[in-house]
Amino acid sequence: MSSEIKFRGWLKGTDKPFPKINAEDYTYVFNVSPNGQVNAGSWDEDGFWRVKQVEVDQFIGLQDKKGKDIYEGDIVKFTEEDTASFVGPVDYMADDDYPAFDIPDKYIPTGWGFETNVISDGVARGIIEVIGNVRENPDLLEVKK
Repeated sequence: MSSEIKFRGWLKGTDKPFPKINAEDYTYVFNVSPNGQVNAGSWDEDGFWRVKQVEVDQFIGLQDKKGKDIYEGDIVKFTEEDTASFVGPVDYMADDDYPAFDIPDKYIPTGWGFETNVISDGVARGIIEVIGNVRENPDLLEVKK
């Protein structure tokens, strides 16, 4: 079984998506520096090589209940059958000794318990939906406990 590896990009330090340009219009060359900085280079209309710093979010290999790809940095809404719900960001938890994409505990309300990964549970049950992302819609995140 293979998993599709995809990323989406953002111009560093902004909420602006990295431009999606047809391959016949421009060619971008991506490189990752030793410190982890991602750069995208291309020729501009004047013939100059331009480099832009880009931040990337990785596709986590799962889709929400509407078939939308879920990426690191997305904000998802988890809604139970009884309509109880909460909202949280998709985060890579490696810094917490938990190498998986999941929703950080601080976004999970008191009383909600999960025996497995929250995102995997929600996708398997068809009750998780992408409602935005942390760069364009930070206002969607409210910590409730």
